[in-house]
This record gives sequence, C-alpha cells and structure tokens, in this order.
Amino acid sequence: MAVPDELKTGMRNLSRALLAMDADRSFDRCSVGKEGCKQPSIDAHCIPRTSLGLIANEQKKVVGFDAEPPKNPGHWIEGQPIGEHGIGKFNVGRWACAEHDRLFSPIDSTCVDVQDDYNLFLLLYRTTAYLTQKVLHASSRLAMPMLDPAIDTPAGLPQKVREGMERTAVEMSGIAARVLFLKWQIDKMWLRKAYSEFEYRVVMWKTVPTMAATGMIWVEGPGDSTEWYGENSMVPMWLILLPQKHGQTIVTASPKGLGAYAHKIHEGMPKGERNFAKKGNNWTRLICRKVLENASVMAVSHDRFLQTSYTERDNLQSYLFERSRADSPKRKLPNLLNIR
Repeated sequence: MAVPDELKTGMRNLSRALLAMDADRSFDRCSVGKEGCKQPSIDAHCIPRTSLGLIANEQKKVVGFDAEPPKNPGHWIEGQPIGEHGIGKFNVGRWACAEHDRLFSPIDSTCVDVQDDYNLFLLLYRTTAYLTQKVLHASSRLAMPMLDPAIDTPAGLPQKVREGMERTAVEMSGIAARVLFLKWQIDKMWLRKAYSEFEYRVVMWKTVPTMAATGMIWVEGPGDSTEWYGENSMVPMWLILLPQKHGQTIVTASPKGLGAYAHKIHEGMPKGERNFAKKGNNWTRLICRKVLENASVMAVSHDRFLQTSYTERDNLQSYLFERSRADSPKRKLPNLLNIR
C-alpha cells in the first residue's frame, strides 16, 4: 500500500528530529556494577559473537530482529523488523566499559556452564544492562521531539499518527523507568554476590543450532511488594536462548518465590533439568513460539530461515511488527529451531 505524500513529508521531518537526538550520546555510558562508572563505554554485545558465530553463514551474517525502534521512522509504518545483520554489529550497544564488559567473559563461550548460578546470573545481568541503555536512548530520542514543549513537534504529521506516536513516547518512557529501577536492584545483588535470588530453569538439547535470543518482560503477579519492580503486581522475567557447541540451551528466570506468576514462560521447560533433553518437534515449536513472543533481540541462521515458506516469513514479519499491540492477531508462526 502506497504511503501518502503528506505522511512521507511528516516522517522525513521526524527523521531529522530523531537524527538530531542521536547526536546526544548522554545515554552511551557504562551501566554495569553501579551508577557513576566514569570509564568510557565501548561497543559491547548482548548475545556474544562466539554464540552468533555458530549460526552465522560464511559471510558472518545472520537474519536478525532487534526490538530497538528503527532510525528511519518510516519503517514503523512499513513494518519490516527482520533484516540481515553482520555478527560484528548486531545487538551491539554502548552499555559497558572495557573493564566491565570483561566481567561477562565466563558466558562468552560456546560451552557455557549453566550449572553455575554465577553464570546464569551473568546472563540475566547482561540482558538487563543492555536493554537499559537501549530503552533509555530509544525512549529519549522519541519522547523529546514528540513531548518536550521546548522542541517543535515535527511538522506534517497527520493528527492520527501524531497522537499514536505521542502515546508510544509516553509508554516507552514508562518502560524505561521500570527497566532502570530493575537494573538498580540487580546492581545491588551483583555487589552482594547474591546470585541465587532467582528461580532458574534450564534445558539443553543436542541439535544443529539455528537460533539465538534474549529478552526481559513483565507478567502479572502479586500486588503487595515493590522490591523488584518498583510497581505493584508486576514480576520481571528473563528468557535467553543460546546456540552452543552441543546444540541449544534455553534459560528462563524470575525472582525467587515468584516463578508461578511466569508460568506462561516456564511451562514446557522442566525445572532443574540440567542434562540433555530429548525433545520432539512439538516441544521445539512451543519453545520457538515463546521466544518469538517474548525476546527483545533474536537471530536465526540463514539456512533455517530460508527453509520457511514465503507465507511463514510474511506471518513472522507481521507478527513481530504487531506483537506489542493488545489487539495483535494470533498467527501461525514457523518453528525456527531444529530437533536434530
């Protein structure tokens, strides 16, 4: 469907405003350890290149989806969240200094020891630090030109589009505050070496690895505590899918004692199962669906992606574009995992 000229003009103006916001690098700072790290941030990966290398093609590229809003706002309308990415730049953010990035070396491996709570904690911590920097920057770059009374709102945006983007800016600002609060809590745990204050569930299975993903979401929980999430009734939940030398490993986690509220994520992943699991196509399809529903960043091997039909790819593109909407339609999604 063709985009009206008026909308194109408005989007170009918004693009200029966002590019101006991109010049503000104030959110490019180390988010690890504690607030106030003065060391300069570097390009740091959330999913390590060692893992991505297991599913990359000969050109060191993967088919990837990154939850960060695109720099070209026209892509929000066209809905093209999936693209080809080199593993050197995919899922990179300036969220850690060189010294703090080295803290994660135990999990920058194709043989991560997932029987160790410290390694499992590092998986959660890295995801949280990465998403903190991403969401703070993304919310700021959209909120400033849309909501700041001192900045002219980009001209030419139709009223309906303007109102929708203003709502998005408000929602993203709220999410940014929640993520930042949670990171502060995990900073304190890291300093106390309190690595076992989570319920971890791990499943490993032998296969040809095809997919990597990481994400953090909130689910409805009890309404009588603000220790974890700064807001009643919300429970944080993590999901990490790693390609490994043996095949695939999936880790889910939630605060200790609150795992029952994350049952929609945990179900199908046996608690405490650390040996290699024998799982069939139905199980991997279930896990793939959970990854597609909840991951913020994901990558798929070219070979596995090309095995899907054009209809499946179109459904996946549409689903990833629409999934944050409350009225998002249910779609039949491809299974991007292998069972052998």
